[in-house]
Amino acid sequence: MTTMTYHWINKPKARFYRITMKGNGSNILLNYQWGSIMSNRGGKKSLLLCSEQEAKSTIEQMIKRRKSRGYELLFPTIH
Repeated sequence: MTTMTYHWINKPKARFYRITMKGNGSNILLNYQWGSIMSNRGGKKSLLLCSEQEAKSTIEQMIKRRKSRGYELLFPTIH
């Protein structure tokens, strides 16, 4: 099972956003986390997808959305 994490930060607003993708090819789980860098406030949600292609498409959309909202992609990492 491969795990990949994308981590964004919005320095002026002191906010973060993270997506962790875990999967075995046929089932992909996306875990979203977001919140403030300065406090414990934030949220999370999970999304189960049926294919790796669907997961990649969802992450590509999120990369565009985070960029449009002032977030900087720090790193995608593979575990």
